[in-house]
Amino acid sequence: VVADEVRNLAQRAAQAAKETQELLDGTIRRIGESAREIKDINVNFEDIVGSAKKMGEKIEAITQASLEQSRGIEQINTATTEIDGVTQRLAASAEEAAATSEEMDAQAVSMMEIIDQVNLLVMGADKAAPRQRPERRPQYRLTEAPRQALPTKQTKATATNKAGAHKSLPKPEDAIPMDDDFKDF
Repeated sequence: VVADEVRNLAQRAAQAAKETQELLDGTIRRIGESAREIKDINVNFEDIVGSAKKMGEKIEAITQASLEQSRGIEQINTATTEIDGVTQRLAASAEEAAATSEEMDAQAVSMMEIIDQVNLLVMGADKAAPRQRPERRPQYRLTEAPRQALPTKQTKATATNKAGAHKSLPKPEDAIPMDDDFKDF
């Protein structure tokens, strides 16, 4: 009986040892698999860290490019402002030149009228030929602000000249009275 019990006990101990060995083998196998999986996870983490570094570098490059674009846009804005100022100054100069041209045109017409009056006074109405008036040039405006043309001197004689009638023009003798004292002169 004791020998049977010892044999049963030995069989049970052998069975337990066998099961323990199987459990140990399974645990070692699972630990090996876990180690491989952890190794794969480490490789994946290294890839993720490398990708994060690359993305950081790309974000930094994008930031630098954006800053350079911003500086370029500022330079373009500055140049545009300068061009606008130059354009405004040119427009003002052109307008001044146009106004000066109109003033000179009006003065030329006034001078021609004065010359016609002097010719009428010196030569008389029957000998003085009226001048052909040049056609007025079109007036160009660079801005929409209306501007008055310079007034020209207009006498009674020039008003009749423009109408083309010489009958009412004064004779030189009427304009400069010659007394009997100058007849011998």
